[in-house]
Amino acid sequence: MMPRLQLALAFLLPLSATALMAQEVAYLDLVDGKPRTELRAPSPPPPVCKEDGTCTFSGGIGGGSVGDGVEGPNEPRALKTTLLSLDRFAYAPDDAAEMEIKIENVGSVDMAIPWNPNLADFQPADEKQGFHYRSFVIVLKLTNAADKSQQLIMEAAHLYGIPGKPETLKVLKPGDWLRLRIKTKLATYTDKLKAGSDYSASVLPQLRLETFVPNLKYGSYSTDIANEYPRRLSGPELMLRISNGEEQSGVASK
Repeated sequence: MMPRLQLALAFLLPLSATALMAQEVAYLDLVDGKPRTELRAPSPPPPVCKEDGTCTFSGGIGGGSVGDGVEGPNEPRALKTTLLSLDRFAYAPDDAAEMEIKIENVGSVDMAIPWNPNLADFQPADEKQGFHYRSFVIVLKLTNAADKSQQLIMEAAHLYGIPGKPETLKVLKPGDWLRLRIKTKLATYTDKLKAGSDYSASVLPQLRLETFVPNLKYGSYSTDIANEYPRRLSGPELMLRISNGEEQSGVASK
């Protein structure tokens, strides 16, 4: 009996020590202010003109590509995001909601999380130069309580970091967490929530490796994206209501 007890204690003690040492590493409030995220494209080449005076211009818009993969069940990296609070219980379909989110390392290895909202600050002075960065996205999922097939999934917040610049990243040891406060619209350009309906709200994390690729021929740029695949977990949902204009607003918090 004693060897079994000793074995159990030997297993539990490291876990207890990790839990006791876990801490909040940083808090970031993005409700006020506008992040600097607009990147500069290289200048387009000069127009080519013919003898008759007609000219052709080269120019284009940005594009991009996305590389996908899958989460592995034995992946040691794992992130859990929890929607801690909403500023109200009821919203109009076009309202913006303020929310607080907890980002927790629930894996077994350290994780570096991008933690700077100002992507434009990372761009080199020469816009013809490409650069690499990491991004962290908070994905908001809203599900109609009466019709689970009606969902709105949107990217609610973006943070950025450069691997060679530790001040742009926050390192989470297993058990450590971050808190983030954001403000986001509860609608997209193409989808709106149904008035007079209740919705469950939850958040998921997404990590990416991104590359700014300038196009000197057309005076534009593209973004190459490679998703990272730690295990992703979501905490308990919060409920909110999309009012029909006659209902009273309240407060929802966890």
